[in-house]
Amino acid sequence: MDADKQTLLIEIGTEELPPASIQLLTETFAAQLTEAFDEVGIEYGAVHAFHSPRRIGFQARDVASCSASRVDSRKGPAMDKAFDDNGVPTKAALGFARSCGVEVRQLETVETDKGRWLCHHSTIPGQSLERLIGVILDQALVKLPVVRPMRWGNGVDSFVRPVHWLVLLHGSRILPWQRWGLQSDRYTHGHRVHCPEPLVLEHADDYLELLRAKGYVLASPEERRNRVIDCIDKAAAAFGGHVIRQQKLLDDINGIVEWPVALGGRFEERFLALPAEVLHATLQGHQRCFPVYDHQNRLMPSFIGIANIESTHPEVVRRGYERVIRPRLSDAEFFWHKDLQTGFESMAGALDHVVFQERLGAMSEKCARISHLCASVWGGASPDAVIAAQAAYWCKADLVSQMVGEFPELQGVMGGYYAKSHSLPDALAQAITEHYRPRHAFDELPVCDAGRILAVADRLDTLCGYFAIGEPPTGDKDPFALRRGALAIVRIALAMSCSFDIRRAIIAACAEQKVKVSETTEAEVERFIWERFRGYAREQNKRHDVTDAVLACAPRSILDAWQRMEAIETFLILPEARSLSGADKRIGNLLKQYRDFAAAKVDPALFSCTQERELWVVLVKIREQSDQYAREGQYEHALRVMAKLRAPVDAFFDQVLVITDDEQIRNNRLAVLEEIRKCFLRVAEIGRLNIEDAG
Repeated sequence: MDADKQTLLIEIGTEELPPASIQLLTETFAAQLTEAFDEVGIEYGAVHAFHSPRRIGFQARDVASCSASRVDSRKGPAMDKAFDDNGVPTKAALGFARSCGVEVRQLETVETDKGRWLCHHSTIPGQSLERLIGVILDQALVKLPVVRPMRWGNGVDSFVRPVHWLVLLHGSRILPWQRWGLQSDRYTHGHRVHCPEPLVLEHADDYLELLRAKGYVLASPEERRNRVIDCIDKAAAAFGGHVIRQQKLLDDINGIVEWPVALGGRFEERFLALPAEVLHATLQGHQRCFPVYDHQNRLMPSFIGIANIESTHPEVVRRGYERVIRPRLSDAEFFWHKDLQTGFESMAGALDHVVFQERLGAMSEKCARISHLCASVWGGASPDAVIAAQAAYWCKADLVSQMVGEFPELQGVMGGYYAKSHSLPDALAQAITEHYRPRHAFDELPVCDAGRILAVADRLDTLCGYFAIGEPPTGDKDPFALRRGALAIVRIALAMSCSFDIRRAIIAACAEQKVKVSETTEAEVERFIWERFRGYAREQNKRHDVTDAVLACAPRSILDAWQRMEAIETFLILPEARSLSGADKRIGNLLKQYRDFAAAKVDPALFSCTQERELWVVLVKIREQSDQYAREGQYEHALRVMAKLRAPVDAFFDQVLVITDDEQIRNNRLAVLEEIRKCFLRVAEIGRLNIEDAG
């Protein structure tokens, strides 16, 4: 290794960091540091970011001990302004030389396409890493995504958790830095129990191995995760089963352990009679344990816990896990039987006393609104709407159950089980179970159409209600998750087998509200949903100009809009696309300029040019066919038929003067163009397409 280049190690040792944000903190910290190195010109090699519950670490190989020198070039006045006719420097030249700290004779000239100019080149020497690192670290810390920074003791500096040690090494040399009342040094700390004394880092390269060998800490999150996976697989195999590696649970555990050790435990077999989701919520959600499954993927009365200690008495730790889990499962068993005794009908009746929103009424009123919406919007389009309308009466009943009171994440899921216990049809129970999906951006969608209809109706009612009482999202604040609800509507609508009119659905949902809803509010809700559609299209790598071209036509259905976009993507490949897009743009501009033209319809008797006669013949011939395809949603076929307009449209614009002095002929030609534009608008405003980006 170059003696001038060494490994740089930065470690911030803290109290236990929040597991949900530790990875983002670490990645952002590393990104800010490397960005700063690039800005100041410090060379560096491979970069690694580390974290564990008590530390954020950054290591970069081959980091230069100083930044690279750079040439600073300054351009001064033009030569004709820098010297007079006798070659004597003007005030402009003298002032520029003085600002550069040199004499006029030391300035250079540079030739550009705009003439000759005075200039000055100077070399700015690099600065040492020791001098720069403090500023770099201070700037990086300011940009960390810390939502609620903490202060402790008498210090004025804050951080996500109290900081207890700082390591800052370049090779074997300590780089000085002060923060949080601490001075950087070479002392790191290992596991609280296994290694309570500080560890001395002789060199930045020793970091990972020293913590692993003596500190009982796996600072690499990848290594720690692999160890968790390996040990849970081995522990499950000892029970004759396997675990399902739930990614969120793995992430959570990876953020709370430094030295993972798997321990298998058991619980009474009678608890397997509980719904599987209840066991998952208890074991995974509350206790961060992995359920064990047999070879048929059935739950076994076993679990795997991950301890953060290599105990000399593992049986004691195992009994501790079991001592906590058994009462939790006993509580869940009690809630289950108590809810079954209460009955689903009683739960639904109790919704009269559960407030959805003070101005929007009780939860029972919301259920009634959802039911009416399912019937009015989808009733004639899908037989599943009947099931959805019936399920709406029951869909929120489990909110008053004791099980959901203990496990809120089981809303809907428990409703499905209680519906079955009440002898309701399986299809209705499934709709209740699924109507909360998707709960987040990457969650699964409802599987059955009844569940999809119910899910959309529920979210439409919430959106329209909160917009009606003046509670839309503002800035980054969205306390009622309305953006997430609108995105869910978009995703579900694209998955539904039946399309629905989004504007009609919004009007119907607004009409059901307890408060009066204006047409302006209805338009705001529709615009809000289409904005989420636009964002989702962008995430799915749809071109923004394609989205704009479709939305400019104000489509009434989300599914229909998507189908138009897919058709346009195919249309863009055609050689006719560029010409027709340009023609549509030109037509649009002309019609906008002469929007008051008087022609009610095209009169072929007024044609005076061959090109306009030929264009009209082709247009009449293809118009009915393309309109039929558009009505049937076969937009790709409609566009291919419209492609036949290319040659006559090109000839028309080449040979025909649209804006003539004869008002009657001018209006007739504008009317022809309007008919062409109407034909295009059956699919999209293709003049908005950027053909250069095609492919």
